[in-house]
Amino acid sequence: SFFEADANLAMLILGLLAIILILLFCFVVLYGRMFVQEVAEPIYMMDRGLRQWNYNLYVPEPHRPSDEIVQLVQIYNRRWLPLKERIVAYYERKNKSRRNDMTAADHGRPLDTESENVSIEELI
Repeated sequence: SFFEADANLAMLILGLLAIILILLFCFVVLYGRMFVQEVAEPIYMMDRGLRQWNYNLYVPEPHRPSDEIVQLVQIYNRRWLPLKERIVAYYERKNKSRRNDMTAADHGRPLDTESENVSIEELI
């Protein structure tokens, strides 16, 4: 448009859009690192610890006691990691005793492949 009012309105809208985009970029730069360190990284570590039996890293607790992430991290660190260590130790003892029980008479006979159900009380 060649009208000066339309050109001024277009410049105002483009200026407001530029200000909004600059503010969004500043928020991402300022709070992106905090989000990664205090939300995304603990969730990633807990997810990996729940999926992989050999991943036993302690998740650092952020300093906000009323936050949900902190509560999840506390439950993971104080309950799941010790329970996971007991479960792994139980199965290692079980496999070790199974290997020690084999004698020369067991040669050629397959090991029991039936899996036994283990109760939580037995592991704790």
